[in-house]
Amino acid sequence: MSGTTRHTEPIDVHLIAVREGETGPEVLLSRRAGTVYAAGCWHLPSGHLDGPYEDVAVALVRETREETGVRVDPDDVHAAVTVHHRAPGGSARVGFFFEVRRWNGTPKIMEPEVCDAMEWFPFDALPEPMVAYCRAGLDAYLAGARMAVHFQEPGDPIAYDPKADRLRLVRAAGSGGPLPGPAVEAFAERAVGRIAERIHAGPPPPVPGGPSVDTTSTTSTAQSWSDHYASGRDIKPLSDAETVIVRERLVPPVGREEPRALDVCCGTGELAGLLADLGYRVDGVDHAQGAIDRASAETGRPPVTYHCVDVTSGDLGPLAPADGFDLITIRRSLAHLGDRTRIVAELAGLLRPDGTLCVITPHADRFPQSLRASAWTIPRSPCSPTAGSTRNVSRRRTAPSCCCADPAPGRPRIRRSCGRRRRRWPVSRSS
Repeated sequence: MSGTTRHTEPIDVHLIAVREGETGPEVLLSRRAGTVYAAGCWHLPSGHLDGPYEDVAVALVRETREETGVRVDPDDVHAAVTVHHRAPGGSARVGFFFEVRRWNGTPKIMEPEVCDAMEWFPFDALPEPMVAYCRAGLDAYLAGARMAVHFQEPGDPIAYDPKADRLRLVRAAGSGGPLPGPAVEAFAERAVGRIAERIHAGPPPPVPGGPSVDTTSTTSTAQSWSDHYASGRDIKPLSDAETVIVRERLVPPVGREEPRALDVCCGTGELAGLLADLGYRVDGVDHAQGAIDRASAETGRPPVTYHCVDVTSGDLGPLAPADGFDLITIRRSLAHLGDRTRIVAELAGLLRPDGTLCVITPHADRFPQSLRASAWTIPRSPCSPTAGSTRNVSRRRTAPSCCCADPAPGRPRIRRSCGRRRRRWPVSRSS
């Protein structure tokens, strides 16, 4: 301690109330009003400790009841992330963010003098303006971080502005390896941007020729797709343009003894087989057992190891080699997955430092014919590929790179991926 006075900082508690919405998880937000700090901005229900007799979990229960009218059992309060925040004016505080998924009652405005709106929002369609401190806590939570620092500079806006984003994730003990750098964030943002812009207009569009499924249920979706494949049907086969791109742009690294590739949402294994033909040792994953059975039974293709696992809830980490995959592909599937930004960032975390993530999607720019089955490579250095052209694909292997659509202005921001411990999920394997 320097000086004679001990430094102290206030403690905040923040409620991350989560429910399942029509298109995925939603979070409860309230809009500040009146003479309070950041009036007009959206924020999580939050507050301060009443005194030294109150712990942070008890304070969260109390603040939730006072601001939203719902009652939360203390046993349903789960630690999410802790954020050390400094406001543009220089004052600092520590915020404890808690996740709650069970409560009694219906949230409603209880303090109209300081709150004029309360609504549910999808995590990938958060409203504006939002208090930057609140946004930092949500971004850290969505990244799976345990702790984050958000020190704003003098002159920074109170409301979240991506150009003045000061969030820094603190790596957890035992997480190993550095956090993904700006290149991973930038590439994931590009991969998801246009897709999310399209999908946010409504529920995920059906795959041409695919089954009609209940998108709110992962189990029913997996079963519907499994029945679809088991009946002998498939999705759109690889086009000539896709095949050319894969053969020209996704060749194995020169000198690598056993290059590894992962094909996510592999279906019946057409792309996985093409990658194996190029010389990769390939793992294919899909959540539909019918697809895995079909792919495993295919003859006349190079060998591929298939696994039945749901990429939206299962961890692919156990499949990754110690130094990561050289290539990860996901074709015609990303737009139909929930929480796409998290999935893309987590896939990027399974790559080698010089690895490639290839995203091929027909939803790159609201379905114009010129963009179907096309792709772009986004290298580590900034670039601006021309939409609808494959002539601008980089021929230089960079670290990391991906094939994806160029993003649109105003796209949802990528949630950071942090080096947290990998969960171990059961994986069903077949060769």
